[in-house]
Amino acid sequence: MVRFGCCLPLASFAAQLKQGNDESSDIARQLELGLETLHRNGYDFAELGVGTVANLSDDDFERVKDVIAAADTKVYAFNSFIPGSIPLTGPDVSVEQIEQYLSKAIMRVSDIGASYIVFGSGAARKVPEGFPVERAIEQLLDFLRLCERYAARYGVTIAIEPLNKGETNIINSVAEGLDLAMRADQPHVKLLVDLYHMLVEHEPFDIIPKAAKYLVHVHIANEQRRYPGYSAEDDEDFMPFFKALKESGYDGGISMECRFDDFMEDSARSLLYVKQMWQSV
Repeated sequence: MVRFGCCLPLASFAAQLKQGNDESSDIARQLELGLETLHRNGYDFAELGVGTVANLSDDDFERVKDVIAAADTKVYAFNSFIPGSIPLTGPDVSVEQIEQYLSKAIMRVSDIGASYIVFGSGAARKVPEGFPVERAIEQLLDFLRLCERYAARYGVTIAIEPLNKGETNIINSVAEGLDLAMRADQPHVKLLVDLYHMLVEHEPFDIIPKAAKYLVHVHIANEQRRYPGYSAEDDEDFMPFFKALKESGYDGGISMECRFDDFMEDSARSLLYVKQMWQSV
């Protein structure tokens, strides 16, 4: 059964939720407020950034974990996997540095109870100018095989996210992401589709049913990366996109990854739009 969630932009909406409260700068409090808002607005799950937990001290991580455990809305997925300071392609790749980060990050995502990590990380995977693209692909395959070691250990799935050419210069389409997942050929390495990136790259939606075997997670936003239902023209994109998902038999999570003007009001209105759209297809 499809579930609907939302990526929590912790740093950006805390002030909207409770202006003037000194605690709003504390990540655990921000998270608590965000999860409360999603629950009140009817969402099934939240999605966070890996950096939210990977860079915390042990004590702060335990606080965050306690907040999530007590919340009615759970964290289903994480995005923003690898920081730009850890290159995955090019001459400066350090397997030791990558593995040190992976071992901690994936363990903490698992401890939170999430099932998926979205591998977008455009800056980290960007191929340096003049570096052979096929060699960069091999480096990404090596990275995904290393991910498999920890993903299998902790019961987490890595979802490759194709990104538009404005964000990175490798794996820019669902077709390319599918090819990478197939070449990696790892049980815990799958694929995500993102409506926003598909619209920017003008990629036909008929690739979605072809990728059904690997598809485990979905991001949505309109072509301006605004929330679904922001524009009257959104129907023209969301209807065929959702139709392609249904044709593929997709039954996982659909997460809003977008900009809101007023997080509390817009996220509630947007969820109603998305549910009505999904049911009408």
